[in-house]
Amino acid sequence: MVLKAEGISKQFLRASKGTNIFTAIEEMDFTLAEGKLTMINGRSGSGKSTFLNILSGILAPTTGKVMLDDKELYEMKDEELSRLRNISFGFVPQGQSAVRSLTVLENIMLPYTLYGEGEDKTEYAKELMEKMDIIRLENVMPNELSGGEMRRMAIARALIRRPEIVFADEPTGDLDDENTELVLKLFKEMTDNKTTVLLVTHENEAKKYADIMYHMNAGRLEEVSL
Repeated sequence: MVLKAEGISKQFLRASKGTNIFTAIEEMDFTLAEGKLTMINGRSGSGKSTFLNILSGILAPTTGKVMLDDKELYEMKDEELSRLRNISFGFVPQGQSAVRSLTVLENIMLPYTLYGEGEDKTEYAKELMEKMDIIRLENVMPNELSGGEMRRMAIARALIRRPEIVFADEPTGDLDDENTELVLKLFKEMTDNKTTVLLVTHENEAKKYADIMYHMNAGRLEEVSL
């Protein structure tokens, strides 16, 4: 599964007077390396999350296109794109995204239950929970979780469908050193099984797990040596 961005850029309109266009992403081409862990770092506000959202089908670019093999993501109908993202992409958002009325296990299973699929993935969900060290929390509600537990639940949910591409936006932001290493090791292990991982992070620790690294500054992406 080849993901390419061709001539993409992103501008936002400001409400204030004067210069009312803000360029978050400068025009660029980008190809995500298959089966590799690609890391993007940079300061807050540099455009990292915007770039991740464009590549993952969440935010349409102002110019250019995003190609997944022979399909242009933003020419797809909403239902088709949502289905594709549910099946082929795993997304770990930067903020909290739990459904408050569901238990931890039910939240992790959500990508399956959204479309009423009958396949029982409970055992695999529990396997992921074991890896994330949250198995004891399967029947707990989100409002009883710490920030780190919520983040590990979100990671397990992103992986439940064994996606071909994982997009992770600051996935270790709420984690201590031990759990940060646990998550980074898991992402690296996934690339050994041909899963593609795109990781946005401030964690210097992540460098040792990355195959490819980029730095983003003012909406410009530059590959850097590891």
